[in-house]
Amino acid sequence: MMCDLVVAFVYISNLFDSNMAMIVLFVGFSYTYLGTKMTVWTAKKRRRRNKAAVRQHRVHSFDLAILTFTYVADRIKDRKRSDS
Repeated sequence: MMCDLVVAFVYISNLFDSNMAMIVLFVGFSYTYLGTKMTVWTAKKRRRRNKAAVRQHRVHSFDLAILTFTYVADRIKDRKRSDS
């Protein structure tokens, strides 16, 4: 990424003046800096959200298993009642 900024600096300083190249360089460094800071800042929140989603999925899976077991047990009871 830094190579891209250096190439942009050289190209724009040849195409325009050095002030425009400095602006592009500043914007590029600012974008890179803010991108890294935002990634680090949101990483903890993303981890917490993923853990909560996994926990919620486990609860739903467990509830589904209980419902399935209950349904099957009720069906067996109904068959026994209808047979007798």
